[in-house]
Amino acid sequence: MRRFVPDPQKKSSLGPLLLQSLIVLLFCLFGLRLWYLQVYKGDYFARKSLQNRTRQYSVYAPRGLVRDMHGTLLAINEPA
Repeated sequence: MRRFVPDPQKKSSLGPLLLQSLIVLLFCLFGLRLWYLQVYKGDYFARKSLQNRTRQYSVYAPRGLVRDMHGTLLAINEPA
C-alpha cells in the first residue's frame, strides 16, 4: 500500500487565487457604491447641497453706542 506524500516543491495556488478574488470583489463593491451615490442618488445630493450652501441670519451686537473717554460718539449700532 502506497501513501500519498505531498511534494514540497509544488505549492497550492488556492490561496493567491482566493486573495485575488476578494480584492476584485472589493473593488466591484466600491465601484457599485460609487455608481449608486453619483448616478442613482446624484440629483438628491445636488439638491441637498444647494439647500445647505448658505444660511443668512442677522446677529446684532449687544452693546449700545460707542463713545470715547470724552463722550464723543464714535459709532452707532444700526442694522445696515
